[in-house]
Amino acid sequence: MIVHVDDKAKELQKDFKLTDFEALQIACKMQYNSILTEALVITGSGPGAIEAIAIELGASSQFNGNSIKESLSEIANSISMLSENINL
Repeated sequence: MIVHVDDKAKELQKDFKLTDFEALQIACKMQYNSILTEALVITGSGPGAIEAIAIELGASSQFNGNSIKESLSEIANSISMLSENINL
């Protein structure tokens, strides 16, 4: 769950007697970490955001021996085909 940075900063100031700058800096870092966790971590409820995008683009669990360059090229081609289909 993402909390508003200013609310978290006020809470930190109250609990730890931090300056405005220190509290905002920590609150922003906490928010950043929360966003990364939601995007990258696979939870029991389903894949992370990055994995879900890869699944939608047709990536499989096997690497099929392709290089990273070839895999990225395949993803780019898939995106192009999707955008062409949307513009029909």
